[in-house]
Amino acid sequence: MNVRIERIAYQIWWLTCEAGGDCTLADLAAFTGASAETCRNICMHRGWGHRYRRRAVAGRWRPAEMRPYQSGRAQDLTEVFA
Repeated sequence: MNVRIERIAYQIWWLTCEAGGDCTLADLAAFTGASAETCRNICMHRGWGHRYRRRAVAGRWRPAEMRPYQSGRAQDLTEVFA
């Protein structure tokens, strides 16, 4: 896999761990800056289909304070998630 896919996969893994699985594909796409289809494909390829919710529920936790890191400014993933 290329570096972009690895970055998105790490961001998906991190967000799903942080949210305890209380996130949807739309949340993953907004956080990573990738499309929902890309996020779904990465999750299915890695066997992470169980790590996020399939439907939105009113009044749930939203990762509003979490914003995607500008990948052009990062040297590596340790700098991104330090």
